[in-house]
Amino acid sequence: MDLFKYFRKKEPVTLNLPVKHMPRPRNTPVLELRSQLIQATNNRLNASWYRLDLQSPDDLFATNIINLRKLSRRMTKEDAITKSWYEALVTNVIGSHGIKFVPKIRRGNTSAAALNASVNKELRRAWKKFEKVCTVTRKADWIGLQEQAIFTVSEDGECFVNVIIDRDVNEFGIALEILDVTLLDPEYTVNLKSGNGIRKIRQGIELDKYDRAVAYWFWNKYPNSKSNPGELKRVRVPALDLDKPGLQSGVIHLHYEAKDAANSLRGMPWLISVLDWLARLNQYLDAELIAAVMSSMMPGVITTDKNDASQYTDPTFTNVDRDSSLDSDGSLELPKGPEHERIEYESGVMLKLAPGEKVEVPGFDRPNQAMQTATNLYLHAIAAGLGIAYSTLTSDTSQESYASGRLGVMQERDQWKRIQAWFARALHQKVYEAWIRSALRTPALDLPGTSEDYQEIEFRPRGWKWADQLREVKAVVEQMKMGVFPPSQIAEEFGSDYEETVAQTAADFEMMTKAGLDPSVIFAANVSAVNPSPDGKTPKELEED
Repeated sequence: MDLFKYFRKKEPVTLNLPVKHMPRPRNTPVLELRSQLIQATNNRLNASWYRLDLQSPDDLFATNIINLRKLSRRMTKEDAITKSWYEALVTNVIGSHGIKFVPKIRRGNTSAAALNASVNKELRRAWKKFEKVCTVTRKADWIGLQEQAIFTVSEDGECFVNVIIDRDVNEFGIALEILDVTLLDPEYTVNLKSGNGIRKIRQGIELDKYDRAVAYWFWNKYPNSKSNPGELKRVRVPALDLDKPGLQSGVIHLHYEAKDAANSLRGMPWLISVLDWLARLNQYLDAELIAAVMSSMMPGVITTDKNDASQYTDPTFTNVDRDSSLDSDGSLELPKGPEHERIEYESGVMLKLAPGEKVEVPGFDRPNQAMQTATNLYLHAIAAGLGIAYSTLTSDTSQESYASGRLGVMQERDQWKRIQAWFARALHQKVYEAWIRSALRTPALDLPGTSEDYQEIEFRPRGWKWADQLREVKAVVEQMKMGVFPPSQIAEEFGSDYEETVAQTAADFEMMTKAGLDPSVIFAANVSAVNPSPDGKTPKELEED
């Protein structure tokens, strides 16, 4: 009986073990849990994504800035798309009249006090005169210097404007010049000892113990200059420090920190995010152009049947007397077969082919629709990287509707406004502070007091017209009726000063009255155009009815 018990099915044994210790069935694949996010996983397909070392902003700048600026300057000179970006930047940030100087000196210390018209008029007169003589060489005026400065900042990532105090430079005793960024060596890094403690030079900038710029060490000439022989040495130029009283000269360092890492000493070109796209687009267009040219030329190839190789075999080769063909050195020179021929033919010419030959024309099929698709992909990516509308970059509005185009322009203008506000703070405010200190010491500005009495000023950038002026004017009027849109904000949208606008309107009204004209005709027409009658019709529509 015990023998039959051996063949009976045995009851399964249950192990009361924790889940993590449960035995795994055989032939079950092991599931490996990853501890990294997918975006941080490095494999052979995305190894190039992680080749950039984590460096400090200064080390990253010193390592890459030379090649980045070379490519940025090359694209500026040679690439049409890059040129379009710079034209849009200068046009929208600076405009045709520049960032305007608007003095707001009042007769009292409160904002409700009336403007001091005589003082403001004198400031505007003197500043307008300074705008014409503001540069050392007089090759550019104030608007030209603004354009050069914003262009340099975007192309090279930074710009250095040197403020020079000298009574002989002009009647105000102050002038400006732009220093080339290549004269400030990014590899010049040393430690200095001075009476105020240990100072350091990093990337050509002398810093104090708080890492504030004290001076800049520029080359006295271009290191590779052939037209300017002489000793190459560094010159220390102090930084402009307006916290100190009295006349101050020095360098204003324009560096848009919002586009670089925090605490960066120097700036990268603004094109850095799209430089690779621009360079690759140029390569692609060059290749497509070559293919299109070859396709238009229709090069032909004469082919021969593979069984007919008579023209590639020299029949005299078998009859050569090998002994008589030996040279003096014992080498044998055998006759060569015919080489491949190049046949040049013109339009209207027919070729006579030998038996077995035929002409084949390679099909390049260029240009084709794939080129337009690829080019649009590149241009949309470049426009997104620069933060501007595709239509602004390419002047192509065929791919957008009115609504999408208007939305893109509105978003783009917000970026222009940010750059305008930064540029006015970084350059215009500092230049004015240095100018007013110097001008008050000269007969060129006929005002009493000190520079502290003339600080209520503004630099107002350009504005833009509305895309659909009639509709938007009506919307603004309704918003003013609701009390959510003051009239002064309308003037600011157009880059005008509201108080000056009101004063000028009153002056125009008075002038028309003295000339015997009725101003109400013009103003009533303007008002009625946006204020229809209760039944919703304008006066013109009522007349037609």
